[in-house]
Amino acid sequence: AVSAELDLRKFAVQRSETAGEAAAPPVALPANVVDVTVLLPVGSEPGAYEVQLLDGDLRSRAEAAGKGTIENFVTTVRVRMDLQRLPAGQYQLAVRRQGDSWRMFPATVR
Repeated sequence: AVSAELDLRKFAVQRSETAGEAAAPPVALPANVVDVTVLLPVGSEPGAYEVQLLDGDLRSRAEAAGKGTIENFVTTVRVRMDLQRLPAGQYQLAVRRQGDSWRMFPATVR
């Protein structure tokens, strides 16, 4: 497995309607078995999390679950995802704390 760190803090909720989550570049993942460290946006609570990688039709292509813990003042989730069979391209990374709604982040597989 290879490692990847996805820093979602750059997707912090904006107070202005002129700047949104689309402004930040997508997070990148290799087409491999990946040990993913997800740095969640500011204000994310610790607890059980679900992580999915969705294709252009919003179908789940990979999913994992992990525990969010606070490390160095950042809520962090570690999961392993098998992306070996995914074609390179654009995806959506969907993350949610169990019981909360999904948050979507632009992602690429390369």
